[in-house]
Amino acid sequence: MSAKHLDLNLRHLRAFAAVAETGRFTRAAEQLGLAQSSVSESVGVLERTLEVRLFDRHTRMLRLTQAGEELLPRVLRLVADCDDVLNNSREIADLERGHVTLAAPTLQAALWLPGLMQDFARDFPHVRVTLHDVAEQEIARLVRFGEADIGMVTVTPSLPGDLRSRAFYTDTYLLALYPEHPLMNKREITWSDVAKLPLIGPLQGNPVRSALDRALGERGILLNYAHEVALPWTMLGLVQARQGVAVLTDAVRDAMRWMKLPARPIHRPWIRRDMALITRKDRALTPGAQRFFDRIASAKR
Repeated sequence: MSAKHLDLNLRHLRAFAAVAETGRFTRAAEQLGLAQSSVSESVGVLERTLEVRLFDRHTRMLRLTQAGEELLPRVLRLVADCDDVLNNSREIADLERGHVTLAAPTLQAALWLPGLMQDFARDFPHVRVTLHDVAEQEIARLVRFGEADIGMVTVTPSLPGDLRSRAFYTDTYLLALYPEHPLMNKREITWSDVAKLPLIGPLQGNPVRSALDRALGERGILLNYAHEVALPWTMLGLVQARQGVAVLTDAVRDAMRWMKLPARPIHRPWIRRDMALITRKDRALTPGAQRFFDRIASAKR
């Protein structure tokens, strides 16, 4: 394509289509909301650029030349395609449609996110949300490889450098017991008490465990993991079966209540767990995904 053809734009094509439809520059100008001189100039630019006459000029009417008749269907298709692109872009920008994928730990996915997703669907019914409920150590990988737009993770120093994070939630660690456990009678449970017990905990490499072990290790406290499992639901099931006690975070309190397992805070030291939303640094979120990201970040827990 020669450089001069690149000077054409949608305005020139719309003017040609309108004049062809109405047969007059004045009526085409009214239809487009432009001055007649602007429409005449646009058609003239198109003719000069293509080096062909598109209309036979008569006193009262314009008539398409053979070249104009051959060009008109192509121009109408092109203008319609451009309008479709522009309309779809506006719909996306206005959050009328779209898709967002979130990867979240299984407990948050089961206990907290469904209600938030329900509210979001009510406000933005044409933005589809897909939820991946996975073990937390899988979430960063899903975001890095584009399988999820947004991830929900525990903040750790090992977060890959190609991800950006925004802290949005802080909770504390607690102890899940069965009702007749001896520690139920203790007024205050400390980490020194917990260190003496065989624990049910996450697998090595789990971010929740890594953050806890790092905080306790700085204070010279080591925990004794008798059972290591992938999912919090399994940890609670083992506690319910009297196989030990489990250290989890406050995010599982509702699940413990449902399983009728007592939850006790652990003191001295008081250790917190920070959670963050992660996205890829090199990929901007769509408007719908950004709105969902903001909804999670500002939600009250």
